[in-house]
Amino acid sequence: MTKPTLVPGIAIDGFTLVERVHFSRAAEIWRVRRAGLDAPALMKLPRRDTPPGPAHLIGFEVEQMILAELTGRHAPAVFATGDFAIEPYVVMEEIRGPTLAALLADTPMPLPVLTSLGLALIEAVADVHRQGVLHLALEPRAILFRPSGEAVLLDFARARHAELPDLLGEQTRQGVGAPAFMAPAQTIRVRSDRRSDIYALGGILYRMATGRLPFGGPTRTAEVKRRIWRDPLPPRAVVPDLPPALQEVIRALDADGRVAD
Repeated sequence: MTKPTLVPGIAIDGFTLVERVHFSRAAEIWRVRRAGLDAPALMKLPRRDTPPGPAHLIGFEVEQMILAELTGRHAPAVFATGDFAIEPYVVMEEIRGPTLAALLADTPMPLPVLTSLGLALIEAVADVHRQGVLHLALEPRAILFRPSGEAVLLDFARARHAELPDLLGEQTRQGVGAPAFMAPAQTIRVRSDRRSDIYALGGILYRMATGRLPFGGPTRTAEVKRRIWRDPLPPRAVVPDLPPALQEVIRALDADGRVAD
């Protein structure tokens, strides 16, 4: 049976859709309410008007599993999940803070802002790693900041949990990640090395510090693989006032994930 198109007022497992706040090729995100739930909440679920392909559905299942395992302030709290065979969804807290992508409109960032946000982002990545999770698709759109300052990681559809089946790795033969920040090792399907996230983190900090992508905007796997032997322009060559010590931190992070063992 074809499910009805998602519109305001529809109820799913007791959650009433209020308004759609985002949609992508594979999923929709709706603001929802439910009796007894006082916290602002969002429901993410696969699109119904243009059903996503198998890879996107697997990614949704991966995100549903991993978000339910994560705790702490660096990932959204999960209130409910739907049976994947019947009505897949995840209801999570709505974090009303800016995404890093929005903050990049003002780059290069002033040093105090760069330092504060950079430290918050490093702590967020370290926290999910301590919980056995590799994000593997870090990019500015997948990062936002709580009003209290903590960085929160979003979009775990391509992630890997050390103690859960790697459904995406089992089903795809291609490297998966955000091309602008992807570690070269990911192009050959290395999905178990935390240095891939550290490499992406270095690229994101480079973008925050300079206003530029370290390797431009690649669209092909071959362009990503060239990073094995190429170095980006040093950040201080773009922003001469950047402290040398901060440049070395960014370059060290960027180099750490270049090649996996």
